[in-house]
Amino acid sequence: MLKLSANISRMSCAVIGMGVLLLSSMSKAEVPPTFDHDRDPSLINTFQIMCNLELPNFSEIAVKANAMKMQMQLDQEKPSDGGTVLRTKGWTGSLATGPWFLMIDELRGPKGVSTSCAAGGGVADFNAFRSEMTKEMKLPPVTPYDNPDGLLSYDWAGYAGPGTTLILRRSVQAGQQSVMIKLLNMVQSTGNTP
Repeated sequence: MLKLSANISRMSCAVIGMGVLLLSSMSKAEVPPTFDHDRDPSLINTFQIMCNLELPNFSEIAVKANAMKMQMQLDQEKPSDGGTVLRTKGWTGSLATGPWFLMIDELRGPKGVSTSCAAGGGVADFNAFRSEMTKEMKLPPVTPYDNPDGLLSYDWAGYAGPGTTLILRRSVQAGQQSVMIKLLNMVQSTGNTP
């Protein structure tokens, strides 16, 4: 379990970095965009529709993103240590309130399958976003921490049942705050998984 957990941790840290890169590739402006009061509910609602109606399913989310004609920015599959395979896809899109990104990952190996779905984008004020998210999604208070990449993170373990974690991360680049909301689901192998 430790090997799969280490891969999940590395995967989780990489997702927000890729999301920030996707967003920065969208913006050609030298001045960071400004966001109004509708931005926070817009991103939260988008996450809930794309990632939170049911547990993340890599194929189904990819179909949704393609049906929405989102711009694919990342599509890779690579073997990892211990016989695992990591698949990652990422898209960018536009909401009425500004650009956003969608990332899905699936790590499949002998110990199980971990699937995650993340959505995010730039926000005006991270603390206001976090407050809106915890109120809207009825989340209990949790203690923040800095992850290994130095990103401020909040985790809600067991959010949607055993093996699930809801993650909120903040990134700041060139004075612009971005958030990533991610739902991670891990299913341990029963020994019959190919």
